[in-house]
Amino acid sequence: MTPYESAPSPLVPTWAGILDHLGGGHEANRPSREVARRLIDLLPDAPLLALDAAWLSRSSVTRVVTEHGIRQIVHADAGYPADPGRTTHQLARDLDPACRTLYAEPDLYAHHVARCVLLDGQEGVVHAGLADGISGILEHPASTALLDPALPVAVLCPAAETVPDHVLADLLDGLARLLPVGGYLVIGQLSCEDPALASRIDDAMTEALDGRWGCLRTRDQLVGVLGDALASLLGPVKAPKRACGTGYRPAGAARGNVLGAIIRVEPAGRTAAAGVRTAVP
Repeated sequence: MTPYESAPSPLVPTWAGILDHLGGGHEANRPSREVARRLIDLLPDAPLLALDAAWLSRSSVTRVVTEHGIRQIVHADAGYPADPGRTTHQLARDLDPACRTLYAEPDLYAHHVARCVLLDGQEGVVHAGLADGISGILEHPASTALLDPALPVAVLCPAAETVPDHVLADLLDGLARLLPVGGYLVIGQLSCEDPALASRIDDAMTEALDGRWGCLRTRDQLVGVLGDALASLLGPVKAPKRACGTGYRPAGAARGNVLGAIIRVEPAGRTAAAGVRTAVP
């Protein structure tokens, strides 16, 4: 029996499983696949948006390591591991063998699978998510054992739509308190400019995920939660040559978007532009 087959398989849908199905993966349980199909009915370009969110994480790892000298990465709400060679820890180690990566994932099955693909003592995984608060991740024993408190950390949060406003509002202050000087936050947010459609999606996801959902946010709404310093950084994310591996194709005009930014976290809780362009021509 493989590690995947022996993993716990909860009978409830999770956002990690939904994203896995949207992105063409095969690890999601049946409830997650069913909710993913319901989301596609409401938002036909959802599979492409899942690829945009995954690309935001990968491209951000490259930027924080090569441009900002980060060697410690925390990937919150990481979901199911990507294809071999495309996972956060493998990409970081390819860029610099000294990189350390901590995954934080509330989906029990995704957490188990992540443990199966880790390389060695330079990687770790905790069963926690951003909805637990950033302190629940950074102060976890596995986190304090893996990460050097004297070195800066980049925290990847590519699924802000899954957490409520008050969690996001506390995020920067929590990072400023817990991270060493020179830390970065990568934020990703599923967005929809149609208020009526966004409300229907939020209602459907809140019901399907038993309340484990935040909301879709427009650019202005996300800036309102995280602060005006984000306004100059936040922009649409478009993965180059967005090939949809699920076989789904959007019908009609795109209705959704993924917003993303890389933010330098200042010790006093202020944020500053990191010189990162989030949109790709």
